Amino acid sequence: MVHGARRLSCLVAHLRGGVLFTAAKTKDMPKVFATENANKVPSAALWLTNIVIQLFVISTYFSNDAFTLMLNLTSSMSLIPYLFVAGYGLMIARRGETYDVDPQDRSRDLVLAGITTVYTIFMLLAGGSRYLLLSSVLYAPGTALYIWSRREQGRQAFTPIELGIFAILAFGCVAGIYALATGQLAL
Repeated sequence: MVHGARRLSCLVAHLRGGVLFTAAKTKDMPKVFATENANKVPSAALWLTNIVIQLFVISTYFSNDAFTLMLNLTSSMSLIPYLFVAGYGLMIARRGETYDVDPQDRSRDLVLAGITTVYTIFMLLAGGSRYLLLSSVLYAPGTALYIWSRREQGRQAFTPIELGIFAILAFGCVAGIYALATGQLAL
């Protein structure tokens, strides 16, 4: 019985820290998150995951409507990567990369990627700067993990375009923290 409970506990720990652990195994996150303790539990990944979860739980205390805040913040945070994917699709279709077989697919994809990119920008603007600033406050520290991982691999952290995007993110993070600290932005 005790052995089964310990195995179940290890399984739960793997599930909670699994994203960081798996990303570290594929070298997308720092190696420290790929380490396991004597019980085969990714302890560093689990610690960081639980700290982030606790910060979110604590932030709900300061919110007037925690559910609406988290729903809107989640929407904003998922739209940002969606914008990058749509923009990348637009760039690939515009350049004509990977369209050796059927050029008609390129025209269709160019139109769809353009519509998707414009629509995503509209959705982000419609959501308001409040959630964009809060999103940047959450995304910027995650970028530190990316930089850490790239340095471990001896690779350049950013291309010039990525550095520009990071500068915008860092500016948004600083502006968001300032707005939270001064009360101009409320949770």
